[in-house]
Amino acid sequence: MKKIILYITTVIVFLYFTGCQDDFDPNGNLEPSLSAHWLRPSQTNFEYYLPSAFSETFSIESFETPWKFSDVADWISLTPLSGNASASVTLNAQANNNADNARTAIFYLQSNDPDWNYSRAMSVSQAKAAPTLSVDETSLSFGGNASQQKANIIANCTWSASCSDSWVTLSPDVASGTLIISVSANPQSTYRSSTIYISYGSGKSTSIRITQSPANITSSVYTLQYENVASKYDVTIESEEDWTSTVSDSWIIVKPDNGKAGKTSVSIEVTPNTSISSRNGYVSIKIGTTERLQIAIQQKGIYIDADEDLIFSSIEESKKLSIRSNTGWIVTSKPNWITLSKETGDGNSEITVTSSENPNTTSRTGEIVLGQVGLTLECRVKVTQLGKTLSTDVTLLEFSDKASQMTFNLVSDAVWTSTQTAQWFTTTPTSGRGNATIMVAAEDNNTTEERTGTINYAYVDKTTYVNVHQLAKYMTIDNQSFEFDSKGGSHTIELSTNEEWTAEIEHNVSWLKLSKSSGSGNAVITLTAEDNASVNTRSTTVIINTKHAQSIRILVSQKPRHLSVSTSSILFFANGGTSETVSIDTDGTYNIKSDASWFTVNEGEGNTFTVYATKNSSDEMRRGKIIISLIDLKEGTLTLELTVSQAGEGSSFIINGYPEDQNWNYVGGGSLSVTIDGYTSDKNWDESFGGTLNVKVTGFSSDQDWNINDHSNCRVSINAYGADSDWNNVSKSTGNFTSISYKSESNWNE
Repeated sequence: MKKIILYITTVIVFLYFTGCQDDFDPNGNLEPSLSAHWLRPSQTNFEYYLPSAFSETFSIESFETPWKFSDVADWISLTPLSGNASASVTLNAQANNNADNARTAIFYLQSNDPDWNYSRAMSVSQAKAAPTLSVDETSLSFGGNASQQKANIIANCTWSASCSDSWVTLSPDVASGTLIISVSANPQSTYRSSTIYISYGSGKSTSIRITQSPANITSSVYTLQYENVASKYDVTIESEEDWTSTVSDSWIIVKPDNGKAGKTSVSIEVTPNTSISSRNGYVSIKIGTTERLQIAIQQKGIYIDADEDLIFSSIEESKKLSIRSNTGWIVTSKPNWITLSKETGDGNSEITVTSSENPNTTSRTGEIVLGQVGLTLECRVKVTQLGKTLSTDVTLLEFSDKASQMTFNLVSDAVWTSTQTAQWFTTTPTSGRGNATIMVAAEDNNTTEERTGTINYAYVDKTTYVNVHQLAKYMTIDNQSFEFDSKGGSHTIELSTNEEWTAEIEHNVSWLKLSKSSGSGNAVITLTAEDNASVNTRSTTVIINTKHAQSIRILVSQKPRHLSVSTSSILFFANGGTSETVSIDTDGTYNIKSDASWFTVNEGEGNTFTVYATKNSSDEMRRGKIIISLIDLKEGTLTLELTVSQAGEGSSFIINGYPEDQNWNYVGGGSLSVTIDGYTSDKNWDESFGGTLNVKVTGFSSDQDWNINDHSNCRVSINAYGADSDWNNVSKSTGNFTSISYKSESNWNE
């Protein structure tokens, strides 16, 4: 019994709690249910004071109640949109791009349980955006006709468009963001422009500048020419706007005199012109009150006209003359050397004009005058007849030295004759009438002098001439003499001639050969000399002959063998060593001999040798000879001798250049120093090999010898000796020899 009471009490309490929640629902949407339910959002209102997108998170408390959201605006998303239990929900709001209004959306949290009908309203508020306003094109161009264009307006606000000019009509569509701009046709002859203003309220605006060209209007022709009779032409007028026409004179008639936009065919007529004077007028085409084009009208009067002036050659000749006229005509005058096929006519005609021959060398002129009887109307045609002509197509004929022929053209319409100033050529023909081809034949010129002549042509006082020139026989060469080395070789003679020639070697010497001994015209002759193994110079003459030109003599010589050396003597110190290199200059083959055993000759590369001398232990100088002889001579001998000398031990040297004193000091104000540099593998005092030896003697005072008795500070230092005992540094050693504290003797010892 107690258990039953407790259960009933629990159910009553729970129902009471649920019922209390329903009673306090401000929307009155709760209905009593026998089941226990609980559903509540943690937040029902969301306010955002900026137009940008935002996100919020809130929670749903649910007790045994499935739920869902409904009526959610398209600019809001909720995640999740439904559930069966408590959950965390994310609310995302898109940016508000509308500058006109802020916005608020109402959506509902609802029970999804069919036994419990529950709905709770929730709201989201968002501020409006800052206004933006722009156009895709800030300037537009229109043709002259009525037309329209669309402009795209980029805006997030409600905008308006305005323009103060009446020829502009605006059709705005704010919803689609487009503006239709319509313009009427431009009747003016100049461009016009206007400004369209796009605005939002009073604080935001932009503009579009529009320009319209004049309405275009064209004619198929702009100038019409009429005969003097009544006639008409059809003209096409093409226009972008309606047009009207006016005429300058009553003799011009336009049908129709106006037209619509597009193409219109117009007839322009003229009445007859009975005057001898032409007349001019025009048709003016207007759009509105503005003249846009003119069509010029030209009508002839009664007229007589003819071709351009006539020019005749000096001979009898006929030419056609076209006469254009709209009336009858008569020839009133003409030159006496002219005849006409007819001298009267009516309207257009063609007559033949014939000139008689002009016997003069000067031209003559006159006029053919055409007119109409009873009217002061005339047409003048100038006629000219040339005088007799006489000319040639060349002024100079150039002949070679050979007999030959040439032709030229004589241009003339007269009877002519010719004379010539030389007898070495002939002309054919020598006289004639009219044009001719003249042949000139020149004889052989067998002299060395060029020759000239003249052919003169004449008719009355008219003359012309042709010069005739002929080359002579000649022969030249590029060089008058040649010299060969003793070894022989080749030289070339460049021969220039227009004759046959022969070449020979005087005395027919055997050591010189010619590649050619005869020929005709230019040639290259090669001279080849044999080896001259002799000590004597030899020479000969090459003679080139022609039949007419003067002979040419060419001197040819050949050098003998030569032999020389770079020095005439070689000197060694007592210690001996190797000499400087001696060079031999020769074009022959040689051998070297010596007459002493204390030196040897060492041959090097390229015709060079050195001499090596042994040490001279005696105190006497010794001498020898080196004999160099050519051994390839076939005639004569050529020998050179070089003296080789070596000083004895203890020899002295004389050094010049001191001032007044004659010893190794500088008492007399001298500043002598003795420096010997650069010894290498040779055995004497030279610097052939660029060594680094230094011998320095400095510091002498008032004493007269090589010692330091008078408190001088003399030192003798000899550096850079190698392992050998001579003055060089072959071994590149750095040995030092120092001698100090000399006694009273005058030599290099202690």
